[in-house]
Amino acid sequence: MRLWLRLTLAIGALAVAPVLVVGAQAVRVSSSGALIRSEESLNREASSLATFVGAWSDAIAASLDGWSRVWELEGRSPEYQIGLLRAVYTALDPVVTVALVDAAGRPVVEPQFLGREDVGAGREAGSAERAALLLKRLPAPAAGVAFGLPYLPPGAVAPVVPMVASTQGSTLRLAAEVSLAAVSGAFPKDEERASALFAGGEAVIGASPLLGGEQLRDVVELGLDLSFAPVDGAGELRGAAVRVPGTSWLVVVAEEAARAERAGAVIRGRTMWTIGAALVAVGLMALVLQQQITLPLGRLRAGVARVAQGSYGARIELPRRDEIGELASDLNHMSEALQRSAAAIAAQRAEIEAFNRELQDRVEARTAELQATQGRLVRAAQYAAIAEVGAGLAHELNNPLAAILGLAQLLQARGHGDVAALGRIEGQAQRCREVVETMVRFAQGDLDPARAPVIDLTRIARESVDVIAPAYAQRGIELSLDLPSMPVHARVEPGLAEQVLIRWLDVFRVGLSEGAHLRVSVREGAEGPVVRLTPDHAIALDTEGDDWRAGGVQLWVARRLIDRTGGQVREPGSGDSARQLLLPAA
Repeated sequence: MRLWLRLTLAIGALAVAPVLVVGAQAVRVSSSGALIRSEESLNREASSLATFVGAWSDAIAASLDGWSRVWELEGRSPEYQIGLLRAVYTALDPVVTVALVDAAGRPVVEPQFLGREDVGAGREAGSAERAALLLKRLPAPAAGVAFGLPYLPPGAVAPVVPMVASTQGSTLRLAAEVSLAAVSGAFPKDEERASALFAGGEAVIGASPLLGGEQLRDVVELGLDLSFAPVDGAGELRGAAVRVPGTSWLVVVAEEAARAERAGAVIRGRTMWTIGAALVAVGLMALVLQQQITLPLGRLRAGVARVAQGSYGARIELPRRDEIGELASDLNHMSEALQRSAAAIAAQRAEIEAFNRELQDRVEARTAELQATQGRLVRAAQYAAIAEVGAGLAHELNNPLAAILGLAQLLQARGHGDVAALGRIEGQAQRCREVVETMVRFAQGDLDPARAPVIDLTRIARESVDVIAPAYAQRGIELSLDLPSMPVHARVEPGLAEQVLIRWLDVFRVGLSEGAHLRVSVREGAEGPVVRLTPDHAIALDTEGDDWRAGGVQLWVARRLIDRTGGQVREPGSGDSARQLLLPAA
């Protein structure tokens, strides 16, 4: 990411983050304050309406009670009683219908009301139907004035409330249908805030979709705290309910919760506008940073690249007096210093090359001398090896000579006519000649494993054991042979293979003590023909005597012989005493 872009993002984060934090805090504070103010306003409005309705209803009740107390109703003529009723609705503007009833609620005279032709300005006309409805809704009589449940008669412009005024000692009561038109004007209708007067679980005044539904009726009837559910697609509502003093009526004021949250929405909008303006300013700053930082840095980079490619002494022309200009000046000084250092290095390199050539000539001369000396040492080692092989060969010839001697003694015991015994003497003598020839060829380096013939290794093993068996018997060591039923083929000189086996058997003969047992087995292994020599005792060569010296020579010769065959020796592993001789496969 470019430097100017990183700086722009950092500056943008520093510019936008405080606005976001302050905006979020402002939204939270304003929303919380708006909710508190909304609840206080709802409570004040509901209390004011309830106080107003209570005061108005108390004034009407006091007026009716005064009329019933001042005027004597008992024993009066019907004309007097009707005149009194007319005087009441004439004196009290909210009264629409007036009736005089007995204790059972039956009218004593015809209820009186203003007809349509007698209605003046601001008054509401009554009717016989409304008078009959009033008589049905009269509340139970009580001392003073009793209020009934408000209702809306047919043709009425506003709900009415039935009232009954009774005087102690009198059987007649003054009943009146009082219009709530004066009270209705105090309950405004607003789409966002609604106020209503509830009586008997019904909205009598100010009915609104916000205040509808059976759930609200249950809340009003039980007198619980309001918790409105959405009604007719409206959102969450908040409200307050206050009971009208002296009545069972309930004044309810409610509004949508979104109204109280508008302040937060306004702050959020202004915050987003501020963030947008900040981002625009950051974008302009990004353009300035690109011109002031990216372009000069590009020129610095190009100058450094020329110096890196070998243009020592190249200058960067950047006439500025700020940090970038100082960096360009330092790079120019560095380029000049590199030019001077390059010249000094070239001179030193020429000197070093001349010294290297002289040193190389000396090394080549010394190497030639070392090679000549090494050749002489190798030839001396070869002569010593031949001498050692000759010594071992002289020692090993004692074995077949011992066999020849034994056969000669046998011939002497039996007579001179045993042709088979003479044949065996001839075979042993021939084997001695082959051994001598093989050892000579080995000493001269004339053996090539790749041109060796294919032989049966089981036959070679049997013949080698036959040769060495008398020597084992003389030392009291048991020698057994384990051969497979099928031949095991190997590619090796037969005389060389026999000498390898005889010498390894002779090493074991010298190293094993009397009473030991050595088992010789031949198998076809995964890597080729294998001869396993498994003793039941550990081999221990003495440090003194001719046997120890002969065994050491035999061990050295045996390893050299098996190397010349192209095979290898596997030493005993952990928990295993067998030594394995691996010969080249056919």
